[in-house]
Amino acid sequence: MSSNQWLSEAIQQLTQAQISSPQLDAELLLAYVLEVTREQLLLRGDVELSENQLQKLQDILLRRSQHEPMAYIRRYTEFYGRTFAVTQSVLVPRPETERLCEMVNSDTTRSTILELGTGSGVIGITVALENPETSVVMTDISQDAVDLAARNAAKLGATVKVIQSNMFQNVTGTHDAIAANLPYLPTARPADKSISREPAEALFSGVDGLNHYRILFQEAHAYLNDRGVLYIEAEPQQEKLLVAIAKNYGYTLSHRSDYAYKFLQTP
Repeated sequence: MSSNQWLSEAIQQLTQAQISSPQLDAELLLAYVLEVTREQLLLRGDVELSENQLQKLQDILLRRSQHEPMAYIRRYTEFYGRTFAVTQSVLVPRPETERLCEMVNSDTTRSTILELGTGSGVIGITVALENPETSVVMTDISQDAVDLAARNAAKLGATVKVIQSNMFQNVTGTHDAIAANLPYLPTARPADKSISREPAEALFSGVDGLNHYRILFQEAHAYLNDRGVLYIEAEPQQEKLLVAIAKNYGYTLSHRSDYAYKFLQTP
């Protein structure tokens, strides 16, 4: 079978499976198996596929048709212009999380940053690489996530410290800022096919989705220096309740950009 023929059939199968970007995904799958970039794939034209390549393609096409995230299939994703390894132990990094990184990066006065719930490490590693003078400590409750984040940091040349910790459990010392992309989906929300393959413990947080952030705001003072800052990610429709929770524990909203929030300690 030729690559163009496979692409045509794959696009049709992904369309029938209600994948939102069937052509793009089919091209990415083909490029992955052929070990080329998508741009190189589009330039090289039609090629004959080997039996081994066809078998690999059919296997991963089935997985994508069942709505398994592309990042899990290819075992990596792009974030902030860099390539990060991703496994099924962590959430797939979202484009909106780049806003959170931009918010942290724009505040160059913070010399020590603690990240809670690092997952694959995209936030802490990005901050460390964009701000080499900043000391970054990253934590996650999952040892698998900690190991993955450490591997990503080593591969990308980021100087960070990664520890296993349930929220602040194993954290020591104080920091100028805390960054956290914690679970924020309400538990009653129906999980669509695109997230049903991702770890539920990294997605859902109580009836209103903010249980983890209640713990964060309640306990953060002990781990922040004076005039400390919290950078977090949550849905825009959660802002009113989030602000009320923050105020209850002595924080005020300073800035929001899409899903990214910046909270300041109340003097």
